[in-house]
Amino acid sequence: MLNRKLTLAVSAALLCAPLAQAQTWTVVAAESGSIVNANLPGASRSITDYLYGDTGNDQFSFRVTAPTASIGYWANRAGVLTQYAATGSNGVLGPGRSGAESAHQFLNLYGSGGAGAGGQRSFIARAGDPAVPAGISYGAWRWDTNRNVEIARTFVSDALGPGLPGWIFPNASDFADLRSMDGGKALLDTSVTNSTSGATSRLIVKHVPGLGNQPCVRAGATEAALAPGLTPGDSFQTPWGMGNLSVSTTGRVYANLNASGSRGGIWEICNGAPRALAADDDDGPLGPDFGVDTAQFINDFYPAFPAQGGHIYFFASFRDTPNVTSRLGLFWNNDAGSGNKPLAMNEATGFHGPNWESTTWKNFTTNTLSVGGRYAAFYACVDTPDNGDPCGYWRVQPGQRPELVALQLSVPGPFGPEAGRTWRSFGASAVLPNGDLLLEAATDPNNETDLWLLEPGKAPRRILRVGQPITFQTTGGPVTANVSSFDLSNGGAAYARGIDSWVGADGSVAVVATLSGYGEVLLRSRPSDRIFKDGFN
Repeated sequence: MLNRKLTLAVSAALLCAPLAQAQTWTVVAAESGSIVNANLPGASRSITDYLYGDTGNDQFSFRVTAPTASIGYWANRAGVLTQYAATGSNGVLGPGRSGAESAHQFLNLYGSGGAGAGGQRSFIARAGDPAVPAGISYGAWRWDTNRNVEIARTFVSDALGPGLPGWIFPNASDFADLRSMDGGKALLDTSVTNSTSGATSRLIVKHVPGLGNQPCVRAGATEAALAPGLTPGDSFQTPWGMGNLSVSTTGRVYANLNASGSRGGIWEICNGAPRALAADDDDGPLGPDFGVDTAQFINDFYPAFPAQGGHIYFFASFRDTPNVTSRLGLFWNNDAGSGNKPLAMNEATGFHGPNWESTTWKNFTTNTLSVGGRYAAFYACVDTPDNGDPCGYWRVQPGQRPELVALQLSVPGPFGPEAGRTWRSFGASAVLPNGDLLLEAATDPNNETDLWLLEPGKAPRRILRVGQPITFQTTGGPVTANVSSFDLSNGGAAYARGIDSWVGADGSVAVVATLSGYGEVLLRSRPSDRIFKDGFN
């Protein structure tokens, strides 16, 4: 039986809920040439690699792959779609080299690092003079909203090199992944080669305009500036990738990495020497802090999600005492020396349980974690006394118990989408800094997939659905067409980690959809109307 207190709470919320209103969506980019987009050429085009900036603020970008005249990277700048990189050009769309290299042009464009807080972009490319193949190299660039500025180049040890004496970037298209940061800075996860011995390694580099490339972590390095610092002479171990790195809105960088001695943990990097915040085999300040002196993390850490006030949230496995079965928990570190405190722990009841009478957590789905402001949200299943083991979404913040938001049941009931309907499955999700939760979900009957907004104290409401009419401007005047499909990347949105996807920290979203008769478009909206962050409505 469901907890009666849960039923009464949701019933009161529904009684107080206002009538739902249709959400307004704007077409901001489209493949059809008949749809008017400021500054996109009139011919139909092929568009890929849509990204929406982690801060929101209309910072959407994409790559045009046809027609030839439009091929390259495009971004929104002050409400106008602006091309900022193209192959075959040595002008403003080119690599921006000077002197003897002024004729160089982009020959290939590769992965984009998305948008920084101020609208700058970063990307990987291959550049040089087509007539001089020996001088062609790969590199990384940032677009400062006016021109392209080179920040890294393969095969050189000067200011464009990795900033580590004796090491260079290898000349390959996959030499680096990158992520844009605030103020034109960029984070690079790179391969490096020792120019003397030919040895290879992995390096994390932070680029700072005016200061160049600054090494943060190197695999195998034992010098303090690049090493874990858990024990004397230790070193970071591969593999890792950009998925292990998180960047806060204030430019702080966090990494979940492995170290020698079969150690693992979470570090703040690129701000002096690496600084451990959590590590396994430690029952002191780097371990879990929930009142059990012998509790330790084991080597199973998930990426850190930066939160308000310099905090980070992360999933990790731990043991209460040695040689007992490990458990999974969601922890937070407030960067004030008070340790890693739990928000939710597997098998827990009480304060860190699911806040459901006589019920414990059964499992957490770690890739559904999203963080906004001081809030975290995740998908989990629970063990109930009647063995029903339902699953759903919870929201939590430090100092408070987890709060159930959406519950999957076989029959309509509390914490469902609306009267007469049930949650069938969930796709993408994002918690916003004001506590609102966005859920892409299929509901029954009829297995309908919609994008929902769940606001505290209000009934869930659809903000985007298949069949929804969208009005937009065409060359022949305003037209209305229905959404025939849309899709978002499953799992929790990682905008808090500095990763561009479909939702920004300001609550705005950008969704790739198909409109009947008009093909693929990018829709933009801001569904949350609560203007104050952190829940003050």
